[in-house]
Amino acid sequence: MQLAGAIVCEATTSRDGLINILSGGITRIERPQYPSVLGLQLAILIVPEDEEYELFNLSVSFGDDSGNEFGTMKFSGEPIPPDKRTPPTEDLGIVTIAVPLNFFLPEKGRYWISIALGDEAPIRWPIFADKVTPTEPGNITRKTTTPGAKRPAKKKAAAKSSGTGRVTPRKRT
Repeated sequence: MQLAGAIVCEATTSRDGLINILSGGITRIERPQYPSVLGLQLAILIVPEDEEYELFNLSVSFGDDSGNEFGTMKFSGEPIPPDKRTPPTEDLGIVTIAVPLNFFLPEKGRYWISIALGDEAPIRWPIFADKVTPTEPGNITRKTTTPGAKRPAKKKAAAKSSGTGRVTPRKRT
């Protein structure tokens, strides 16, 4: 078996040999406070080599640059060969896995997600966690006005023509 791809994303689902990815390729996250939860997902694609449908072991670890490891998840499985399926198919027996990454982030900094298939060297995916400071507690997008500030003047209603050459003011609604 061969690790054909892995990508960190906001959300992923795996169904019928397909993998759906939302906002893939994340390497930077922002949290308003620490400690926090990583709260991302990992999409993994495993392909059999030379039609060898064998047992595979996969591990996903999360750690920092200092060598601290905050958690490891282990998976194992064996794809069903296409000729043994009901009904038989002609696909490659690709394995898709959606992994929730709910690891603990103690503080802002640089972290690593390591993905290893069997005895192969792990692939390392960097994640940089930063702190975001909202401009207003609870909502960083709401516009506010300064107390006592004047509102902009309303536009006057435009005049309209009645078609008789007379101009009558438009009624306000």
